[in-house]
Amino acid sequence: MNNDIFIDEYGFDHARSEVLGQGGQGVVFRTDDPDLAIKLVTDAYGEPLTDPVQIQRYQRRFQWVRLLPLPDGVNISMPIALLKNKAGYVMPLLGEMEPFEYFWPYTAALQGISDDAIPHWMAAMQPADAKKLVHYQRTGGLRRRLNALLQSASLLARLHGYGLVYGDISPGNMFISRGAAAAGDAVWLIDADNLRFDRPSCGSAIYTPRYGAPELVNQRDGGRPASDCHAFAVVAFYLLSTVHPFMGRQALGEDRDWSDTDDDARTSEDRALAGELPWVGDEEDDSNATDSGLPTVLVLTPALQTLFNDTFSAGRLAPWRRPAIWHWPQALAAAADITLECAGCSMNYYPETPYTKTCPYCQAPLPARLVLESWRWEGADAPLGEPDWRFCREITPGAEITLPRRVVDDFAVRTADDDALVFCFDGPRLTVKKIVGATMTLAAATDGAFHPVSAQLGIEYADAASGFWLFTEMTTPHLIRCVMQEAGQ
Repeated sequence: MNNDIFIDEYGFDHARSEVLGQGGQGVVFRTDDPDLAIKLVTDAYGEPLTDPVQIQRYQRRFQWVRLLPLPDGVNISMPIALLKNKAGYVMPLLGEMEPFEYFWPYTAALQGISDDAIPHWMAAMQPADAKKLVHYQRTGGLRRRLNALLQSASLLARLHGYGLVYGDISPGNMFISRGAAAAGDAVWLIDADNLRFDRPSCGSAIYTPRYGAPELVNQRDGGRPASDCHAFAVVAFYLLSTVHPFMGRQALGEDRDWSDTDDDARTSEDRALAGELPWVGDEEDDSNATDSGLPTVLVLTPALQTLFNDTFSAGRLAPWRRPAIWHWPQALAAAADITLECAGCSMNYYPETPYTKTCPYCQAPLPARLVLESWRWEGADAPLGEPDWRFCREITPGAEITLPRRVVDDFAVRTADDDALVFCFDGPRLTVKKIVGATMTLAAATDGAFHPVSAQLGIEYADAASGFWLFTEMTTPHLIRCVMQEAGQ
């Protein structure tokens, strides 16, 4: 029998191809059909299950998963056909997608970067570190990572809102469109057979090593929404900083603690993953800090820093103290919306950092950019105060900048990414256009008085440079200050 051919319950043959990803209890293969993949359950040694009793047990589980009430339009590859005589199933997979592991600076990825590809501004860095930074930029940089995590957190938020637990968050189970575009990426979760309702005493824990919450590693729980939140935070911190949040000096054996004894057969890494060591960014205990990876000031906003600290400090051994997943989409979206791409090195960064005049990587001046500040309109008598949302994007010749709905309306997970307005810089004037199909009341003021806008508005560049105002109403009315800033300002 050909071990590369699988037959499903409907009698269709599927020829397996390359490995797509591997999670805590299985492996996923592409097939000869670009829109289908196969998930096989594996044992502790990574081999497909052969015990008929275990196979039957998993088939019953997969049948049950197919009956779960998923939210409409949620991007999760569910079982569509069970395999005959195998613990596995066929699932849909969008073509041209790859796991989040694509973002990781693995040896194979770095070997494809020649010394000649290292730019001059990295000359003082060690070649290995420089190549990691080149890989970071080539795979979409900070902005694409934030957007990918935003979509992932939004998926989990919708699942948790239905009372469902995903169960095995890991970079091998999270997929993104192939390529490096920061906008338009599709993010999907695969390996859905661990989906279930949240309930006490739910059985054995399933997780991917290095991503499981301490209560799973220590076998104190079978997995809850809080366990999903821990695993998501590990993926997010690793993805943004290139450092695992618990793999600091002590976990890696660089600083052996005096209290370590030979009576404990576990490694320092084991202890770190069990929650017995502080995380690398702990504000009160730096014994497991690290000098590796990107500085957090370059990749985290204060809101993200707070979420990570609350998850990995107070919430490390107390799952109920971790921020719920609903806190993450808004913080990630707010961070993505204030990133700029440097014209000199193509790295993304936050302009509102200690490095406000130049790129923190290559010291190139700030690019020409569109800057928006948005307030929820509470009436003429209410002071504006601090903006509810900020947005900035670099302006290049002929640029079209699309504003997501979250800039002009209240943040909502389901609609935050919807397109709302387009700013076009191709022509003698800046043109502001409504997105076709977007239900919005729009008015603009360049001379102190607001005038209604039916479809689009042309604004002189001089007026855009000095600033103008937009008034929008979708769910709630918002007032938006728009300024076009020159390079270097």
